[in-house]
Amino acid sequence: MDCVTGESEMCFLFRQWRVDVIGASGTLYEGEKFSLQFRFTQQYPFNSPEVMFVGDNIPVHPHVYSNGHICLSILSEDWTPALSVQAVCLSILSMLSSAREKVKWGKYPQFIRFWRKWYLC
Repeated sequence: MDCVTGESEMCFLFRQWRVDVIGASGTLYEGEKFSLQFRFTQQYPFNSPEVMFVGDNIPVHPHVYSNGHICLSILSEDWTPALSVQAVCLSILSMLSSAREKVKWGKYPQFIRFWRKWYLC
């Protein structure tokens, strides 16, 4: 099996994971089940995995787009090879837990102005 080139079907299975997480107690997402898809490129662990919410239950959150993409710094510029899948999942759960209300990104004008001025994830 040649996982370096990623040509075999078995290698593809190793490069794409689905992880189910449950919203933490005492938060807006308490008990809700979410599925995360992890895709590992050949540059992993030097580059972050591609992580997004998939399935029918994508959380409504300012840092989660309706297509499941997640705006989280450790998935881009703050990535380090020392981070594990568990650490990424905990960071995502922490992000969800910090929400004070369930709002979509861009609902409020200040979100739009901020991102337009600086950058889009």
